[in-house]
Amino acid sequence: MTSTLCQGAISGCHDEDSKPVIFDTEDAAWKEIADNKITELQQFIDGERTREETNFIFDEWVEPAAVYYYDVVSPDGFSISFDGVWPSIEEATAAFIAWRDRYKGQGYYSNSVRVKIPLDKLHESCYIAEMIEDKGEDFPYHYTGKHIQIVLSSNQ
Repeated sequence: MTSTLCQGAISGCHDEDSKPVIFDTEDAAWKEIADNKITELQQFIDGERTREETNFIFDEWVEPAAVYYYDVVSPDGFSISFDGVWPSIEEATAAFIAWRDRYKGQGYYSNSVRVKIPLDKLHESCYIAEMIEDKGEDFPYHYTGKHIQIVLSSNQ
């Protein structure tokens, strides 16, 4: 475990690029922690480490990696999808474009208070909501509170 001035304690299991390691399973993560601890303790027993250099406290932990999804929220404040959320901002943006294009025949989107929003401005009245996966609840996603502006290229 490493301590930093700003972040406090952070995980000490990093790859060669100093990025936190993500394991396939929780057991794999705990086995890596145990293996590192066994190596460290064996080095102490063999005289390759001093007592001060040896951490006798298990202060490492396993934390599930966050899985994010994205929903598109209409000008009326509800999701444009009946089928769920998207795994990337790019896929959510593509879903927005497909949803927007359903209104091409009338040339505008009319919200719940009958304000007509031109289709070329509709993305300014919508946003992408960041969701985090939560397998322990009835609803598998929770809103993180982060709004992401929909950005379209000039040909979209």
